[in-house]
Amino acid sequence: MSARTAGGLFLPDPETRDELLGPRKGGKVGTIAASAPGDRFAVRASSGFFITDIERLCAELHDPYVLVTDQELSEPRSLIAVLEEAATSARPILVAAPAVRGDALLMMIANKLRGVIQAAAVDAPVSVLTAIAASTGCDVIHDEPSVAVLGSAKLVTVVDAELAIVRRPGH
Repeated sequence: MSARTAGGLFLPDPETRDELLGPRKGGKVGTIAASAPGDRFAVRASSGFFITDIERLCAELHDPYVLVTDQELSEPRSLIAVLEEAATSARPILVAAPAVRGDALLMMIANKLRGVIQAAAVDAPVSVLTAIAASTGCDVIHDEPSVAVLGSAKLVTVVDAELAIVRRPGH
């Protein structure tokens, strides 16, 4: 059985861990059209569970918050505040970090699948995180993520090995 946080997020129990975080299976990989607008970055999608467009095999987030951190994220407590903000404001969220794994990834997947949040996570090299932050009007976070440091974008598209960000005016 899963527990809920004060903001309504689900914290999955250990029994759902293997089901959601099992080994990645290979398959057809989506692409972002060369003519699509936006800044492009070489990243790795953290999970196929974030796909929103099954035909293009991509995750598209419209008007998302963006969290960029140089810390590996594996504990749910590191993401609870920002995910609760996304849930209560009904805005999607993109999380970019060197690695999003373990229970932090599991919490994002479970809440996305239950319709609590619309989210995606990407694993990106530290050198790319600075450019992602610049495209979304935020700074790279070096410690505990908080709501005050979230960036935003007009549109974010994630495929298996690429991230495209359409900037908001003024970024």
